[in-house]
Amino acid sequence: MAKNLDDTTTPLNGSAGGDCFEDAQRPQKPTPHGGNLDAGSAPPSNTAPSNCMDSLSGTTMLRVGIDSLYVSCKGQISEKTENLLRLSKELAQSADPDVRAGAFLEFGDHRFQVMDKGKRLFPYVLADNWFHLQVSGRDATSLPMVYCQIRSEVLACEGPKAVLMRLGSLLLEFSDDVAVLEVSRVDLCVDFVTSVDLGEIPDNYWVRRAASLNRYTKHDVFTGLMFGAGGDLSARLYDKTREIKEKSKKYFFYDLWASEGWDAESQVWRLEFQFRRPVLTELSIRSIGDLMDGLGSLWVYACGSWLQLCEPTNDKTRSRWPLHPLWSFLISADWGGVARSLWRVRTDRAPDDHYLFVHGLAGLSSFMAKEGISDVDKAMGRYIVEARRYHSGRTLTDRDALDRYLLEKARLKATKFNKPLPGIDGGEGDDF
Repeated sequence: MAKNLDDTTTPLNGSAGGDCFEDAQRPQKPTPHGGNLDAGSAPPSNTAPSNCMDSLSGTTMLRVGIDSLYVSCKGQISEKTENLLRLSKELAQSADPDVRAGAFLEFGDHRFQVMDKGKRLFPYVLADNWFHLQVSGRDATSLPMVYCQIRSEVLACEGPKAVLMRLGSLLLEFSDDVAVLEVSRVDLCVDFVTSVDLGEIPDNYWVRRAASLNRYTKHDVFTGLMFGAGGDLSARLYDKTREIKEKSKKYFFYDLWASEGWDAESQVWRLEFQFRRPVLTELSIRSIGDLMDGLGSLWVYACGSWLQLCEPTNDKTRSRWPLHPLWSFLISADWGGVARSLWRVRTDRAPDDHYLFVHGLAGLSSFMAKEGISDVDKAMGRYIVEARRYHSGRTLTDRDALDRYLLEKARLKATKFNKPLPGIDGGEGDDF
């Protein structure tokens, strides 16, 4: 039971070309999610600065960008919107899978899954591949109307300016009383390849305001540093290639790096600063406009005042030590191209081909091994026959049991993936 609150669409964003590594040979190694870096899966980008190579430190800057952005908006949702949210949340809480599959709302190009539980003090939570929205009720007095986490992929590929314009349009569907978007948290990052052995840098080379410095290793291999953990301003320096493989699976960064000359094999490090609302307020960053105008200033403050990598001298005052060449290069990151869009990002959360056709074949391969079948086509046929037998109680009296089971699962996953399921009652959505 979909609820369509808006028929408007947002124009496609254009692509932007880049200057850095424009003559470099892009690698032909396929990305883990099925794309081919040489076949145009990643167009040139403007996310890296024009001065992206530094011979003194042996460092190449691959990307400058906003990795995480949390914004809030004051106001009050309309009575109609709250009724739809309440109904959808009740559907999500149903014990009937067919009813739970209808727990979604459509706003223009966005088809949000409505969660069965709220988060913190917010009673309603909606999610798709662009936004994670926490929405307050009409009776809330101290909460913002909406608290939104913007996904890192859409920030990187669509650019924050286009994404924030889309978010502003969506919020107008919640209420006519929408205030200015305020920044609650922002993470700024630079991705780079370097010949500097970061794991061998002594702790005292880091001149910092933060009291804590945590060093991380895995299997005796250095993986990163954390400065000021839990504070309103903190920093991380870590192996991003390893983090993607072992944790986040955000393989779209491979395409972004490849467009700037990455060879698909070199270790990529990330320097990332997290700014929370208290420190943003101190630095006069409140609105989105303040943030977009102040990206460079935030970065220089973080790298120039709050944390520095220095080279020791005989001077006992560590703050007068000269900057390490690597740090001098990183602090020069150009934030002028961050707002540009590169390519479109889907609003749905459907899994990619790598997930479907690698991980998704685990059951079939196990069946082939169990039954001793080496012919794939024969195995697939037998697999379906045995699956029907199992779901019908190992008899031939109910051959539709498997179909009903799969359809039930498909409807639930379609809602989770923000996708319609054509031909199914309610799958195309209802207009309100």
